[in-house]
Amino acid sequence: RIKPGKAEALAEVLTRLAAHVSATEPATTYFAWYFSEDGERCHVLEHYAEAKALLFHLRNCASFREEIDALRNVSRVTCCGPLPSGSPGCRTTACGHCRSNWRMP
Repeated sequence: RIKPGKAEALAEVLTRLAAHVSATEPATTYFAWYFSEDGERCHVLEHYAEAKALLFHLRNCASFREEIDALRNVSRVTCCGPLPSGSPGCRTTACGHCRSNWRMP
């Protein structure tokens, strides 16, 4: 959920983030976002060529985390496909083909 009055700032940060991802992450095959009609929610869609690309993305974009966290609250993360055991957000120690959909704290 976007914090009140922060939609424009979030769009600006996500634009910079998308440029960074495009320039530095060849295995990120899709990175886009959209806002709900009421401007209260932002949905980010990401696709990776392989699970290692997701882990690289998390490290590569860490410098944006604090700025983005000040503008929105995460309500849900959905991961589909194989994730390496012990990945951030992975709920098992040997997940194989993890299919997760859970509420973030």
